[in-house]
Amino acid sequence: MPNEQTMAVVHNIKVLHPVGAFSEIVTVTNYRILLSNDILIPLASVLDIKSRQSASSLNIDIKTKDCRFFQFVCEDPSLNKAGFVKLLNSLAFENGVFTDSETSRKFSIHQELERLVAENPSFVVSELNSDYSVCSTYPSRFIVPKSATREMILGAAKFRDKGRFPVLAWTGKSFGSVWRSSQPKSSLLNRSTDDEQYLKSIGVMYIIDCRPMLNAYANIANAGGVESLGNYHEGIELWFASIQNIHHVRDSWEKMFLLAQQHSGMVVASSGSQTSWLHGLEGTGWMDHMISILRATSVLVEKVGSGLNVLCRCSHGLDRTPQVVSLGMVCLDGYYRTIEGFAVLIEKEWCHMGHRFASRYSMGKAPTDETSPIFSQWIDCVYQIVEQNRNAFEFTSKYLVWILAGMISGRFRNFSADCEKERNEINSGNDIWETLWKHKAQFVNTNFVDTTATLIIDYRACMMRVFSDVWLTPFRPII
Repeated sequence: MPNEQTMAVVHNIKVLHPVGAFSEIVTVTNYRILLSNDILIPLASVLDIKSRQSASSLNIDIKTKDCRFFQFVCEDPSLNKAGFVKLLNSLAFENGVFTDSETSRKFSIHQELERLVAENPSFVVSELNSDYSVCSTYPSRFIVPKSATREMILGAAKFRDKGRFPVLAWTGKSFGSVWRSSQPKSSLLNRSTDDEQYLKSIGVMYIIDCRPMLNAYANIANAGGVESLGNYHEGIELWFASIQNIHHVRDSWEKMFLLAQQHSGMVVASSGSQTSWLHGLEGTGWMDHMISILRATSVLVEKVGSGLNVLCRCSHGLDRTPQVVSLGMVCLDGYYRTIEGFAVLIEKEWCHMGHRFASRYSMGKAPTDETSPIFSQWIDCVYQIVEQNRNAFEFTSKYLVWILAGMISGRFRNFSADCEKERNEINSGNDIWETLWKHKAQFVNTNFVDTTATLIIDYRACMMRVFSDVWLTPFRPII
């Protein structure tokens, strides 16, 4: 690719795998580690590198953010072992995000905003944040009630964490609407009449707080918390979804990753191995986390389907909020179940609305306490819905695998920053959707039935499925 440079070529490296070892030529560039049989590891996808050196050999273990694990053994006496390991660590954790110089059209969601406004004439597209001064992590355009004044919006923004006041995610004819925000800066002595009037102008009647109730109220000590419903309009309700935070998700993912490596390439056939697998799966907590998200989504869909205007939020509105809101939109609107519509959904509710891709996936740097696979968890949740409603989606689960692979590759500007403002400062890099659309035929579901029917989620534990194409398939093509 343009700007890609070869940094090292190493011959006679053995790649260890549960089904056996095979020799490879490994080429390292400033973008990826490439094996001679076209298996590649984007450097931005590397989560951890461990090495062990002896006089005769070098062992390298590479763990990636998309659930893959590689073991290399090199016995080439001419290789500078310490220098090669230093090069890998430098490229993976100190080199920043790779971008090429190819030009690509910029993806615009303005048309989607206009589509939603056309569904409800009481809403309008606002450019109040065109210079990102109202909220630095919000996009330049969003949808607000026509009746909301500038002063009301600015006041609500001051009252919400990080300025993330309620904006429209979705609305539809014969339905209520979905709004998203962060937590209020609430306490017994702190209130905002602007925020109260703003929620009244929306007509919010149901608030989904994605957090556990105790965690939400504990945030009052940190100038956060929950809405004091007595200050808001009559009839408004609040429900806690009890979805755990980024740290719990990261710990659960680590356990699931370890379990997957123990079973990758193995056939779980005997009753003993099945029992071991199921006990291990339960111990990771991964399915439990997804059940909580899917249950919250089911509540959101039910309330909006009954005509209520629902506000969904968590602490900052960056992680759990987009998970529930965008899953709800998949269930409510058939457009988001098409190949194009699903791309629009991700751009709108994840990229433009400020999910911290660079921070959550430690793009171009070593992992930190802010690293957490929130988007990966959401993709897994989408997979559960696809499995339950296969004919309702224009795409197969392969589309999800390729999106996840593209997200962690570090190649595409869509996922290269923490918000729209930061992304606009990156002048190079490709658009992932333009790349994926070239391969559209590979994702098309030939049994697709285009329908506007609302999808019903069955979030019982017995309905959860392991996304084997992600968790148990380490040697797969990566874009």
